[in-house]
Amino acid sequence: MIESHPWAGALLVSLGAVGGAALRWWLVQHWLSPHWAARHRRHHLPGPPGAPWATMTVNLLASGVLGLLVAWPGDGLVLWLGVGFAGSLSTFSTMAVDVVLLLSTDHRQEALSLAGASLVGGYSLLALGLRVAEVWAP
Repeated sequence: MIESHPWAGALLVSLGAVGGAALRWWLVQHWLSPHWAARHRRHHLPGPPGAPWATMTVNLLASGVLGLLVAWPGDGLVLWLGVGFAGSLSTFSTMAVDVVLLLSTDHRQEALSLAGASLVGGYSLLALGLRVAEVWAP
């Protein structure tokens, strides 16, 4: 069906992206940031309170979702949830900016922890998602 309608794929990606971007915004603004606000102030970290760790959390979540979807049959599901939802939920560029801001303000340990946890955690959740999908995929 997707191949026969040139805009079908773009529509699926767009619909998924709305949900992923909205969830990322909500998590950063309302759930994760207040949790890290005190630590953020105590250590004089740059940027909004909790933003680096909120970004890491959504990136990890998106990695797990992508791992699950890779083995699932159907281009539509991959476009909608993989490219659209997980793609807009995760943001490597924001994580990179967070690391550079931390490094430029002499928060080296925080920057290395963020980068390391993001990479190791992201690959680990991707691998876990792939393994779960191998077992559960039709």
